[in-house]
Amino acid sequence: MEKEPSVPITENQQKEEETVYLGIKIIARDYNINGVGLGITFTNRQKEHRYVNEPYFELSNNFEDSGTNTFYLIDKLLPLEFPHKLEYGQSFSVTYNLKAESIDIWKKMSLETTVTNSLGEKFKSNIISINEIIKIFNEIGIN
Repeated sequence: MEKEPSVPITENQQKEEETVYLGIKIIARDYNINGVGLGITFTNRQKEHRYVNEPYFELSNNFEDSGTNTFYLIDKLLPLEFPHKLEYGQSFSVTYNLKAESIDIWKKMSLETTVTNSLGEKFKSNIISINEIIKIFNEIGIN
């Protein structure tokens, strides 16, 4: 007999479908562009309520000389408390403002570096190239 892998029952029974979306957001107020953000949208597709943890981000390469590739963003456009409870079919969106100083760190990384998002479960979001984020920062005049 083989030992069954130690995967939590809730993860073991989850369907393999994409439910987390990561997008680049242009932040504008009164027709003026104020910045760029990373936005996450998540929909609960499980037929029960669930609690969602604070999203964290993962780069495909480590930060320079740090040995790590994961990070949290803390500057939310609108307040949202975590863990966040979602009923079946309910969704939430959260946008994190990106600071020009953080983009300066990303500019030092390989142009092939990508960023993805996770909510502490086995599902991850789509992948975005940090080069796309840097390009948008440059196009709107944030350097």
